[in-house]
Amino acid sequence: MDTIRLFSLTQSCNECQHSWDGYVTGFSRGHQLFQKGERFLFEPDDIWYAFPPGTDFTIADLLAPHGWRHVESCPKCFSRRLANFDYDIERTSDLPCVQLTETDFELDGDTWQLTDAAIATKCS
Repeated sequence: MDTIRLFSLTQSCNECQHSWDGYVTGFSRGHQLFQKGERFLFEPDDIWYAFPPGTDFTIADLLAPHGWRHVESCPKCFSRRLANFDYDIERTSDLPCVQLTETDFELDGDTWQLTDAAIATKCS
């Protein structure tokens, strides 16, 4: 298991007005980070090179049924419409994180899905 450094701050949702202490990534590339309770799952942006051109699915849609949400979304309503925030580079946390790889996915007919092993070891 790796660790990831995240910025800690209080966030609020523009949709449901829920507020919580959470994290933001500060990523400048297309990486994605998902959260389930206090667990974190990292999707590197270059994972998409492992899939054929024109592949049409989102990893978020595959993770949601297993209780994962994008780290920068509301834990109550799952909206990504959060109030603007300025994160303080001095307020960071190093947290345990698991990384998705291309071996965590398989094609079932025309549909990409998580492998049973990925669900058991990374997503459950």
